[in-house]
Amino acid sequence: MKTMRVPRSGSMILSMFVALIATALLPVVFMAALAASAETHPRSMGETLKELGRPLAKSASQLLAHFR
Repeated sequence: MKTMRVPRSGSMILSMFVALIATALLPVVFMAALAASAETHPRSMGETLKELGRPLAKSASQLLAHFR
């Protein structure tokens, strides 16, 4: 009986490794979302997005001021 060798590229191995890591992180992400939703007064989505976008807006305004 002749065995057949299956070629494996580096990107295929890397993508399988990333999928394995992502699968292992799913419980952590789920628990973080659960803990965030357990806050007594959760922030609104708009307020959260504004807070997350503040550093980006600051750096964009500094960049525009630099080019003026």
